[in-house]
Amino acid sequence: MRVYQQGMTLMLDAQVVLDMPAEMEAILRRGVPLMVTQEAKVLQGRWYWQDAVLAKVRREWTLSYQALTQRWRVMLRSGEQAQLFDDAREAWMAVTTMTQWPIAQVPQLGALKDAELELRWAVDRRASDVSAALPVGDGGAAWRLSTVGRAPVPNTAAPVRDALGAREGGS
Repeated sequence: MRVYQQGMTLMLDAQVVLDMPAEMEAILRRGVPLMVTQEAKVLQGRWYWQDAVLAKVRREWTLSYQALTQRWRVMLRSGEQAQLFDDAREAWMAVTTMTQWPIAQVPQLGALKDAELELRWAVDRRASDVSAALPVGDGGAAWRLSTVGRAPVPNTAAPVRDALGAREGGS
């Protein structure tokens, strides 16, 4: 996981290293879509209370198998982005890899020192109708995949407005 600043935007590159369980692929091939959530929070530690959440973003992906075309589709739940893959492994990589994900705008965050980014990645079983497709006695173990990771956020300086120039411009 890598957090970096690109221009005035805080960005994230991350890879969740998990193999797709064979049971999950079998259920996907039966036409049951898989929902994956990715959530990133910028946290500032405080000695007197819980960490302050300075920014929070969330994405939800749908992974499904298209039986007619025998292709795998990965789609952002908002519908703005969709990709097709010939192989289940490639589709799985698409939902476990985050590249150049904009997390927050630096001017809104202000000065950051010793902040961390917390990434939560999970298969959202509640959003998938897997109960009918699960083998008896399985209990959905393959669908209980999740991970949490933390990475340091680079120190940033708060943008400084030129108060004198702002007064002169407003006169």
